[in-house]
Amino acid sequence: MELIATGLQMKLTPYSKADAEDWGKLIVTISCNGFTGEFVAWLQSQDIFRFKAELTSMYQSVGTPSAARLCSAEPDIDVELRMDAVGTLSALTALKANAEMEHRRSFQVSSRWTKLSFQT
Repeated sequence: MELIATGLQMKLTPYSKADAEDWGKLIVTISCNGFTGEFVAWLQSQDIFRFKAELTSMYQSVGTPSAARLCSAEPDIDVELRMDAVGTLSALTALKANAEMEHRRSFQVSSRWTKLSFQT
């Protein structure tokens, strides 16, 4: 899954298939406001499918206030995207590559939609 907006690029690439408990490893690549990072995160398939559905709805209804959120039970990733009535996209994101990291990398961006793509 890839989201590209002015000032924000986020890509989720499968690293391993989901296990019997629905947990899968993803490589998260993100660039925003001069920060670029890549790390492995654990997410459940249903979290990704829900986020995809919320993003698709937002993308198809530009100009309708809405939100989409992707977060895991693990502290790896928390991405909240909000769209206002004029189609401006705001992202509040916190990333944590592993349990040893004392601080999470957090950032905000306000942008316009550029590209949204999904691979299934």
